Amino acid sequence: MSTLSFDEFVRLVSATLPNEDIRYGQHWFNVLYAVRPDLADRLRGSLLDPFHRDSVSDEAVAFVAKAW
Repeated sequence: MSTLSFDEFVRLVSATLPNEDIRYGQHWFNVLYAVRPDLADRLRGSLLDPFHRDSVSDEAVAFVAKAW
């Protein structure tokens, strides 16, 4: 489990967003998997999974924040 707080995770996502053509949801999920694979696995394949999206739904953010 990560020692980062949820707010630190959100800042890390923004700070590490590559300039190349990558979906924001894909990057968000990848960073989540790097720091909290347990939560990423709970999202994977669900309706909240942002990996194949250009954004992350408010519901996905709320789910991860609550489970953090």
